[in-house]
Amino acid sequence: MRKLLSLFLASILTIGLTGCASKKTRIAKIEEAGYKPIYVHKDKDDIYYIASDNRVKDYASDGFSEFAKVIAIAKKIGKENGYVCFGIVNEGMNNLTGFPVNDLQNMKKYFALYTKAHYSPNIVGKGNRPRHLFYRHYLNLRIVYFKEELPGLFLWKI
Repeated sequence: MRKLLSLFLASILTIGLTGCASKKTRIAKIEEAGYKPIYVHKDKDDIYYIASDNRVKDYASDGFSEFAKVIAIAKKIGKENGYVCFGIVNEGMNNLTGFPVNDLQNMKKYFALYTKAHYSPNIVGKGNRPRHLFYRHYLNLRIVYFKEELPGLFLWKI
């Protein structure tokens, strides 16, 4: 009985510890004059993490300009690697689960709408706000690239 119990615990421990950590590998550090760097990481599941070190105070104006810079970098990475489109897969704003914004013009409107919704208790449906893209006021995008367009999804074109 004791042998069986230790075998069971050893197998549970082995299964539990196998692949727990999702190791991300830094593939780029992009620096522009006057700005803090933007880091690009890639994990084992081919999800790219593009993170800005520039602190954002106002999501509607500063947030959108930071978002536009990161999207430009995402497009550049996609073009260099032969992709035709990508989706943002952040929690709360996921193009693969139906989030309908896939260009900068509409995202700018979305950021502006968020500012109004943030200060107005009468606007409902505040779940998917641009704030979901930020962690402690720093922009963090999770990007999945595709070699071909997928019908029915709102993906960003490169």
